[in-house]
Amino acid sequence: MQKHNPQAGTVPDVSAVWSWGLPLASALVIGVLAAVLPSGDTYEEVLRSEHGIIEIATVAACAVGFVLSLKLAWRGPDVPYRKCFRIYMLLFAVGFALLFGEEASWGQHYIGWEATEDFRENNTMNETNLHNLTNAFEQVPKAILHIAAIVGGLLWPLF
Repeated sequence: MQKHNPQAGTVPDVSAVWSWGLPLASALVIGVLAAVLPSGDTYEEVLRSEHGIIEIATVAACAVGFVLSLKLAWRGPDVPYRKCFRIYMLLFAVGFALLFGEEASWGQHYIGWEATEDFRENNTMNETNLHNLTNAFEQVPKAILHIAAIVGGLLWPLF
């Protein structure tokens, strides 16, 4: 099915890909990984380490979320309360940028620097990030993200 977009002309309808294809492909990838990945120390190294699949996928997802949020803020759909939507998307972009930096320890593991003495003394993982300093620095952003998802995903569409 084709959709007409005033800016781009006629474009293919990819809503089925996003609503069915992406979740199914994700489930397939997770299932295959669960079946073939080793356990024990190798599992920790491949999946959970700072250069593991989960860490890299999280950083990549934050980068994609940042770009998509900015795109929606600048050229998003014509929706009611468009100005509020733009502000909401800009806040999401800021949040994704912060998550990206925090998950990548602001580049520490990719560039290879050592955490400063303050971080080594106070950070549970000896990393240059805030979310391992105290429980509040980890839990408060998660709570904000959950609230934003509820507001944007459940409440906003009702109005």
